[in-house]
Amino acid sequence: DAWNEARKRAEGDNLADCVSHQCSPTRGCYVEYLCGSKCDQCSIGGVCYRAFDQHPSGGCRFCIPEKSKTAWSTCSGQPSGESCKKYNCIDGFGYCGIENVCTVACNRCSINGQCLEKDWANPDNVCEKCRPTGNYDAWTDTCPTCSPTCSNGGVCEGTTTRKCNCEGTGFLGAGCTEPPTCTPACANGGSCVIVDYAAGTTECNCESTGFSGATCEVCKKGDPCEQLAAPEPGVESGPVMECSVPCANGGVCDLRKGECNCDGTGFGGLTCNTRLATDAPTPAPTPEPTGVVEETQSKEAICRARCADSCQGVAVASCACDPVSNELTVECAGQVTAAPITPRCKMECEAACPHGALDCACDESDVSNIKMKVECRAPPPLFFAAATPLALHTAALVAAIALAFARLAI
Repeated sequence: DAWNEARKRAEGDNLADCVSHQCSPTRGCYVEYLCGSKCDQCSIGGVCYRAFDQHPSGGCRFCIPEKSKTAWSTCSGQPSGESCKKYNCIDGFGYCGIENVCTVACNRCSINGQCLEKDWANPDNVCEKCRPTGNYDAWTDTCPTCSPTCSNGGVCEGTTTRKCNCEGTGFLGAGCTEPPTCTPACANGGSCVIVDYAAGTTECNCESTGFSGATCEVCKKGDPCEQLAAPEPGVESGPVMECSVPCANGGVCDLRKGECNCDGTGFGGLTCNTRLATDAPTPAPTPEPTGVVEETQSKEAICRARCADSCQGVAVASCACDPVSNELTVECAGQVTAAPITPRCKMECEAACPHGALDCACDESDVSNIKMKVECRAPPPLFFAAATPLALHTAALVAAIALAFARLAI
């Protein structure tokens, strides 16, 4: 190591002239340093020190004979005539040694904190070596490159004969550029995947198709596609297509189309939630008024009319009416979402509406002058005899929309 090298350089072949082995009754056997004229030792303050002995008080002062044999020398700089070596001091260990200078001029690389000689090989990859003139602080790949170059994340591997390793890329071929192909082709939405990159073998992946078999062509008992397998003459089997929204009112999802089949339910629409006028049952005539008003107008039309009236001439952005509570949820174009209703506001709105509030909002920015806007629920109607559709429409609008404004001064 550097320490032994320094000792050998300092003491040379003059050990017999520079060291004396002594024995005494009190000290036993010991070595006495002579500090002769031919010895690489230092005679400082009447004491003989070996080369590279540290100053008694520590620090980076040492006995360095080539610098001085009669005084302490600083462990720094370069040895005489050796431009690619340097003195290095580690004070805490009492160490002064001679180490290599890690520069391109000295044909060395500095890689991962290590000073390496030219052509030193990476232990993890024999193709990578220290080539300071081309790459001082990193390994240089000295093996031939792959042709064609590797694409899609492929890795060029090998020493004398190199080729692309396409493992995990999803591609095959010399440059990892060829997508996998299956022969025969995969059916019913199956995808072709790579089984063995080295051998280039592929197979069909039938997961999520509902089918099985080498090409996802088999629909057997127990497979999810069983319900779609030739349900009637002339109809081919196909992949399962679930409905994105559950079908309502007895509608059934057609798994070939992914749509709700509303036949025979009396409803229509994407999810069978719209009653068809032609299929609606005709109410039996009532000989005596019962206090129940038959709805001959479309609830949707009434709901839209309530929303339009609530927006007061501004375009309606969204509109919905609760079929059970008849509560209105409307958002007008450009409308800022109202703040949540406080308990105080809700209490005042309910007090202003004997039959309950449908919509309620308060301006409580001034606690001494609270403003309230409330839509009250209409009182229960008595009954209506047979009336024209226009009259019923007008009555329904009047009964459904009642706005009350109250100004409260606190």
